[in-house]
Amino acid sequence: MYYAGGMFERSLVKLLKAVDLIASPRGSSIAELESGLGISRRSVYRLLDTLQELGFPVYDERAPESQEKRWKLVSSYVEKLPNIDIPKIRFTADEIILLHYLMSRAGALKDTSFNRVSETLCEKLKLLLPEGCSSKLAFDKLESLFVPGERLTKSYEGREEIIDTLLDAIMAQNPCVVTYHSFGSDQTKKFRIEPLKLFEHDGGLYAFTRVTKYDSIRMLAVERIKELQRLDETFQYPDDFDPDGLLESAFSLTLDDPIEAKIWFSKDQARYIEERRWAADQNIERQADGSIILTIKTSGVYDVKRWVLSFGADAVVLEPALLKKDVIYEVEKIYKNVHLIRG
Repeated sequence: MYYAGGMFERSLVKLLKAVDLIASPRGSSIAELESGLGISRRSVYRLLDTLQELGFPVYDERAPESQEKRWKLVSSYVEKLPNIDIPKIRFTADEIILLHYLMSRAGALKDTSFNRVSETLCEKLKLLLPEGCSSKLAFDKLESLFVPGERLTKSYEGREEIIDTLLDAIMAQNPCVVTYHSFGSDQTKKFRIEPLKLFEHDGGLYAFTRVTKYDSIRMLAVERIKELQRLDETFQYPDDFDPDGLLESAFSLTLDDPIEAKIWFSKDQARYIEERRWAADQNIERQADGSIILTIKTSGVYDVKRWVLSFGADAVVLEPALLKKDVIYEVEKIYKNVHLIRG
């Protein structure tokens, strides 16, 4: 599961706001939901479908004196809170722990204004605790369960507007014009994209986009987006877009030509390698001396090379020959640089 810190909270807040609008005595029209939620008409209908799929008793009716259809929530299903009408929901202890865990992973947005959304959501969640867990002490005790890993988290302070625009464009299926700094070429370029999905990886936020000019799926690092202009148009979401499949096929975040690599790992590293799944398609052969040979089918030659080098002498590339040659070249270069620095 790939989770973009803050997106979970934002989506849940939008869901609660939608429920509040349709739970009022008069209900809400599609136009009112569009305005109140700040999303497109198509996104409103998609949200209503989602509510119904989740089991919310949503229905529509047309008042005799009006041709306008209004969406409502069965009144017996709603309870009144100080500032919002919500369904009568009671979370189980396991569900609360899971929600808190997901929220604790929002480290990438810790220094942004989205962190305040998370704090507000926590306060609302306290009102939904089951009997016996509704005290503040019971909720705050959850803080001790998970320690968010923030050592390698990137900072997105001051980039809230870009993130907000991306989220709205994804929900409304609006294309954008992006000004982006490419790390590889060290150049800043402007081009048109269709933003499809945000996800988090190693403490950073990334966006799956379709680059219109090349009709190809690319991943953009959010911190490298210099400007983002949302266009007043809509695009057709690609039916064949499979984000999970793309991420599983890539060794890290590089989507390039596929590679099949065979790598030997020493006995000391074998148990560590066997603990994790490094590629969707992989195989491990145990050797008599306790070492292993890992075969992976993935993409991203550079990422695989960098990963192998991180194990030092405990990893040796057996195949393919080109990757083996690249690793040997890097090791020789490291050796030369060490001696140059030492003089």
